[in-house]
Amino acid sequence: MEGIHQKVFLNLDKLIKKNGWILLFLACSLVSAYFMRSYLDIFSKDTGNEILKLNEVPENIPLLDTNIIDSFTSFFSEISLKEIIKFPFKYIDFIFPVSLITTFEVITKGKNLRERFTNTSLGKMVDSEEKYADVWYFFLYTFVRKIPFIIGTLTFGLSTFSASAYSWFDSLIKQYFVLPSSIMGSTLLFILGILFMDFWFYFDHRISHMNQFLWDFHELHHSATEMNILNGKRFSVLDGLIPKIVLFPFYFSISAFAGFSISHYLSIGNFFPFILSVIWGTLGQISNIAGHSSFKIIYPRPFSLFLLSPSLHWIHHSNTEEHYDKNFGGVFCIWDKLFGTYLDETHLKNITSYGVTNTDYNKYHPLYSWGILPIVKLTKRFRKVFV
Repeated sequence: MEGIHQKVFLNLDKLIKKNGWILLFLACSLVSAYFMRSYLDIFSKDTGNEILKLNEVPENIPLLDTNIIDSFTSFFSEISLKEIIKFPFKYIDFIFPVSLITTFEVITKGKNLRERFTNTSLGKMVDSEEKYADVWYFFLYTFVRKIPFIIGTLTFGLSTFSASAYSWFDSLIKQYFVLPSSIMGSTLLFILGILFMDFWFYFDHRISHMNQFLWDFHELHHSATEMNILNGKRFSVLDGLIPKIVLFPFYFSISAFAGFSISHYLSIGNFFPFILSVIWGTLGQISNIAGHSSFKIIYPRPFSLFLLSPSLHWIHHSNTEEHYDKNFGGVFCIWDKLFGTYLDETHLKNITSYGVTNTDYNKYHPLYSWGILPIVKLTKRFRKVFV
């Protein structure tokens, strides 16, 4: 009986190692498509007599005013028990791929079930020197940082706006920007938009390593001594927060424009922008979650020529000196190749450990490292530079 089990695991092992990334992509695409379609409903559905459809422009466009504040107040007063119960399911886009990747890890690592689990990214987290720290960081990230933005960011910042806000932004797009009507034009528009956003991620990520002030915050993310699925949420309270606050109008405009545009194209039967957005979102989700797991995913050619394989992110977290400041990319590897920061899968064998040597972030309780230590570091840095 044991021999049969081993044979089944062996066959599954070969299948998943070779085609696991395809199964993961297909599964995550379904989840991404469902969630994105749900969010896009915001831009086209009627929620009352005062709400205007996407392509209906009123004669007089009211300016944004206190109506927005009133709409936020109205929204929170109308939250029902049903919405509260449904809230955890909004994280299925994270829970589902994590469960799938963990299953892949169990199948492809070790000889018996106990050894297989120990070798998973979650198992390594249990046995690491900073035991369960990533569990703390995960919940801190999810429930402290993400909840305030779940209405704004995940719904493109428009779900609680009044009818005047919908009309104002829709008319603004129509007045200053003419959307390409052809399939080729709309597809090219979204390809360029995706490339721009991916480059922005590369630039923002690289700056967080080059600038000492920003590195003091980002160092927590790199302090993990084991690669596990929850590493992707290991961020301090200040990591990325300042740029997002300063550039909020930029992020809001891009997100809102994308939402309105995709909804518009869907309404006229053009599905290509929606499909492109789902593919990009799925690849980003896989890169973030699988890139911090212990399940090895290296895209085959020709995909690896322009996509950054998730496991190449291990090199970015490696504590080997030759790997420092490499593979900053998110979905695409073209920026790393263009700016000389790319290392391919042949360098994976040179990884000896992960983390940052003697980092202060692993010396304290996660609550302190997450919320207090970044501020302490910022204060010390200011004194060192300006005093």
